[in-house]
This record gives sequence, structure tokens and C-alpha cells, in this order.
Amino acid sequence: MKAPIALLGLVSVVGGLAYAEDASAAGMIIKDRSTHQRDPRFDITGHIFPFTPLNVGVGAWVYLPIVPDGFIPSVNETFGLEFGLMGEYYNYNYDYGFQGYGYEYRYSWWALAPLGGVRWDFHLTQFISVFALAKVGFQIGFGRDYYYRNNGINLGTPGPNPYSLSGFAYDAGVGAYFNFSKQVALRLEVGARSFFSAGVSFAL
Repeated sequence: MKAPIALLGLVSVVGGLAYAEDASAAGMIIKDRSTHQRDPRFDITGHIFPFTPLNVGVGAWVYLPIVPDGFIPSVNETFGLEFGLMGEYYNYNYDYGFQGYGYEYRYSWWALAPLGGVRWDFHLTQFISVFALAKVGFQIGFGRDYYYRNNGINLGTPGPNPYSLSGFAYDAGVGAYFNFSKQVALRLEVGARSFFSAGVSFAL
């Protein structure tokens, strides 16, 4: 599920670039190769991953443009670093019933995940830019709640949580900025870890 969504987003980005071949149409600036000043940005996002295990959370990100005019001579793009922290809540429920017997498993926990990596932005118009990113880091899990019931009787904790609470973490995805002004933008993103996220971005 995750990979096809990210691939679809990437195809959309490439398709947008192909459509922008005539840079003068509809205010397109993707072919603008003048020298640009790109501001660092601070973003606050919220996300939801509605599959197993359910994951909701918030993130705070700092973006630093390290190659303001990018690598492709004919395209208006930027390459930079993005790093920050995600705070997440996880929940997983499993129910099983057969011939009058019922089992319930309930897992929930919290996690902090510092992540950092690279982001590549393509500036389509003054209002819209699209990006692809990849980040790595680690997850610190805590506050585990795990119980097991048989026909409504709480049998306690039968074993360790089946999901790793702490360890290596990563995210990869594609998204877009909708610039309300030079200082404030709406950020939308689909990713492998956060699935769908939305937030606000501020120029620094």
C-alpha cells in the first residue's frame, strides 16, 4: 500500500514537470533559471496512518536549502536538508471469535522519532511547489499498554508487544506547498511513515 502511493505521487510530480514545458503558460515558473534566494523554513504538521497499527501524531521540521538553484540547469528547483521530531501514538486491536470463543488483543504505545534527511523541491508557480523527501532516524517507544481477553475476562499480558517500540525509523514521501504569501504556506504530504500529513510552513 505504501510504495504504490509514493510512486503515484512521484509520477504526478514528473507529469507536472512535463506539463510545464511551456513555462509561460498559466504563470508557470518551473523554467525560470534566474538566481533565487530560498529561505529556511519551519513546518508544523499533523499526520494519520489509518492502517495497522493505527498511527497519529504531530511533527516539527526545519528545512535548510543547501543548493538554492538545484542541479538541473533548465528547471527551477532546490535541494536541501530537512530534520525534526515526530511525536506519535500507536494503537492496534485484534478480535477473534469462533464457535462461542472470543479473544481480544489490545496494544497501544507512544513514540518519539527524531528524523533527518534530504528534500528536493520543484517550483511550479508562485503559488505551488512540489517536493520529494527521504529521512532516517530512530524511534523511542514508551508507555506501552497491552492486554489480552478471553470471552471478556482480562487475562493480563501474555507476552511482549509484537511491534518494536524502539529502533531504526525512516520516512519517504512526496508533497506540495501552497504559498499563501512569501512567509506562510500550507503543506500537504503522503509518506511511508505518516501516510497523510498536513500542516503550516513559515519562512525564517
